[in-house]
Amino acid sequence: TSLILNIPLFIIGYRSIGRVFAFRSLVATVIFSLMIDRGIGLELNSATNTAPVLHMFGIAKECGCKFTFGSDMHARGEMSKVFGAQVCADHLGLTENDMMDFTRG
Repeated sequence: TSLILNIPLFIIGYRSIGRVFAFRSLVATVIFSLMIDRGIGLELNSATNTAPVLHMFGIAKECGCKFTFGSDMHARGEMSKVFGAQVCADHLGLTENDMMDFTRG
């Protein structure tokens, strides 16, 4: 675990977490704790509306992670995909307090 704690952590892909760690609560809790310590948020987008990802994000919310909205846009005209994140936000019961604060002190 000391190796994991020393690795710079900037971005975690929700699909890679699911495949590598199979959403094990203990592993997810450790990863989410590291994210919180480093001020890293999780992006909600239209691709996050699957049962495994919603489960993982539920664990993240319980741990105190913060969330952002994104489009998962890969081509022109896909910006409207950002509205798909609302399904995930509603399922998790997110409030303004659960959202990432991008201001720097």
